[in-house]
This record gives sequence, C-alpha cells and structure tokens, in this order.
Amino acid sequence: MRFLVAIAGLGFMTAAASAACEPDKAAEKYPTFAGKPVKIAISPLYAPFAYNEEGSDKLIGSDVEIGEAALECVGLKPEYVKGVFTSLLPTVLNGQTDIMNANLFYNEERAQNVDFVVYMKAGSALVVPKGNEHDIKSMDDLCGLTTSAVIGTFSQKALEEQSKACEAAGKSAINIVVATETDAAVRGILNKRIDFLLDNAGAAVVRVKDDPETLEIAFTQARDVKVGFAAKNDNNEILDAYLNGMQEIYRNGTVAKILEKYGIDPQLAIEPEIVR
Repeated sequence: MRFLVAIAGLGFMTAAASAACEPDKAAEKYPTFAGKPVKIAISPLYAPFAYNEEGSDKLIGSDVEIGEAALECVGLKPEYVKGVFTSLLPTVLNGQTDIMNANLFYNEERAQNVDFVVYMKAGSALVVPKGNEHDIKSMDDLCGLTTSAVIGTFSQKALEEQSKACEAAGKSAINIVVATETDAAVRGILNKRIDFLLDNAGAAVVRVKDDPETLEIAFTQARDVKVGFAAKNDNNEILDAYLNGMQEIYRNGTVAKILEKYGIDPQLAIEPEIVR
C-alpha cells in the first residue's frame, strides 16, 4: 500500500520547497521538459474547475489557472489533452500525458498508481430539482431514490456506501446510474430521469447559479478529502515542478484569489504537498 508523505520527508524536494519563482532555471531543474510543453490530461466539462470559455475552445477555470500559474512560476508551459473524466488517468499511466488536472480526489486506491500534488480540501453538495420534492436534508434521505454518478469518483463510492446503509436499515437501496461525465448526470436532473446529484460543492454552486429556476442545493457537507493534480508514481521531475510552483503561488495569495474568482471558498486551500 502506498502512503501519505509530507514534502519535508522527500530529500529530492527539500531545498525546492522554499524556493520562489525561478522561471529562468527551468532547463536546469526540469531538463525533461526543456523546450517542450507539459502534457496535461483535462476535462473541459467541469465548471468551475475546468471548462471551455463561452464561444471558444479556450480552457478556463480554477484548476486551469492554478496549474498555469504554477507552471509559469517554474518556467514551463502547458499543452492540454482533453477528454472525459474517465479517460484521463489512463493517459497518465500509459505515458500519453504527464499529469492529470481534473479536481482529482486523493485516495489510497489511486495512490497505488499515481502520486498527487494536493492543494485544497473538498466539499460536496446535493443538487436537486427546484422545490426539493423529496424533502432531502441528509444522506439518510436518499434511500429508494434514483441518481447518477461518474464512474470512479468519490460520489459513486459515497453513494454505494450509503445505499448499503439504506439496505442495512431495512430501506430500499439507492438506484445509481453510472455516467462518463458529470454534465450527463446534470441533464438527468433536468430531464427528470434522476432525483438528485451528489456533486462537488464548487461545481454545484455554479450549476445552481446558472439555472436557479430549475435547480437548488438540498444540503452541503465538508469532507476531509484532499484534492490535487496526479502524475504517475515517482515521476519526480514533474511533481517537483508543480510543487515548487504551487507552493509559491499559495504563499503569495494567487491560489486564494483564483479560487475566489470562481466562487470557491478560498478557505479550502491548503499548503501544497506531495501525497503518495
């Protein structure tokens, strides 16, 4: 089993952890990427973290801006490889991309194959049709209802665990329809095929803001789950680059400003570190 490691315990990164932005030293520090871009696996379907600017293919969002600011700090440039969420991690593992930037939650199962640079904690929210006809106030109210969850996400796991709890209490299980991306699940609410969506808190706020006549948030909950970018195990050069850049933009306030810009609570930001 892989394990959590604070940056202070990694000798190859100790000196870099306190370094300010040094873009002129990119070739010296990150020779693999000298003269070529960092290939980033990303989904353009997950506002406010990463999505296409209206009317164009330009990527915007908090994850996009934080990642770009970190790379600029260390003198590297991004190249995006877009795909649905479920297709992203395989491209990192097979070497097609260098890192996954998709508001990915750290867990021990994923850490078997990838290392993370985490920089914030997650929150979740339950999105329902306007009026909350099922009077949902907590996870215990979901028994017997129908929802949709993206394969391999925290939401799928949390809903499967809650469904088992429902059955253990003698209630009906949650009917979970799998999806390949969250926008498909949202359409399920709009088309009244599902009763609710367990979503990332930041994304949920955006969805409701964009469609306040149709959607509302039934409840929110904080989670002790770290979120970040993921690279193949022991790809130390790219991890080092992201860590150096992200620690600096965290300390100078850039991360908080970007989160606030996209309606995400800046208090969710944490000191960037490597977790394995």
